[in-house]
Amino acid sequence: MPYPHDGETLFSFMKEMILEWNLDKKLFSIVVDNATNNDVMIRKVKDWILYDLLVARDVDLLHVRCSAHILNLIVQDGLNEIRGLIDKIRETVRYLNKSPAASQKFEMALSQCNLTDKRQVAMDVPNRWNSTYELLATALPLKEAFSRLQRIDKNYHCNPSESEWDVAELCTNVYKFFMKLLITLAVAIPATTVASEAAFSVGGRIIDESRTCLLPDAVEALVVADDWIESIPKRSGVTKAQLLQTVEEERE
Repeated sequence: MPYPHDGETLFSFMKEMILEWNLDKKLFSIVVDNATNNDVMIRKVKDWILYDLLVARDVDLLHVRCSAHILNLIVQDGLNEIRGLIDKIRETVRYLNKSPAASQKFEMALSQCNLTDKRQVAMDVPNRWNSTYELLATALPLKEAFSRLQRIDKNYHCNPSESEWDVAELCTNVYKFFMKLLITLAVAIPATTVASEAAFSVGGRIIDESRTCLLPDAVEALVVADDWIESIPKRSGVTKAQLLQTVEEERE
């Protein structure tokens, strides 16, 4: 909705939507995050239900605070405590990406440490902590290579200390738990929108009883490929069968 987002405006908008969808006598709870304007909006909705609509019901459970938002706040507080470590890893990724010479030396360091089969570290998106978790999780197995790079490249000064790597390992284990919790919340809590439901239902078309051993990267690739194939006919008029036939011919 457009600005302003104060409590009074949110209440007016919420009231309009409730009436439009004929939910005034069916409303049980509203899930919102921990913002002051939402507290004001919920209080006004409660008063409206009790005194204007004269609906006799217990409104104590009307305000449900968003579990995912609370989880995000907890994780963000933890990330702030290790901001220096994360910044060093980000600077390392930038350094390796901006200089072919640095990238070549890092490949040498990987080879010397027998780590050439490990995933490369990709830059995270700062406001998405799940991508920061991936940043830490992919950097940890390469810590020996980063230390070796510091020895062979005098221009590299971003290598975390051993104690910082210990903290990174601890945090990665914690964030792995939070990732599982977030997925559990997404699956367990019903939503009025179908976007997230559709996203998770794709898994049923990719993973079944005979395909339960796919690695996460393979599952992600299959989901992306499925979306890509679905989008082709809308853009170019090519049918899925024609596209698959073309792919098979190119493979041969």
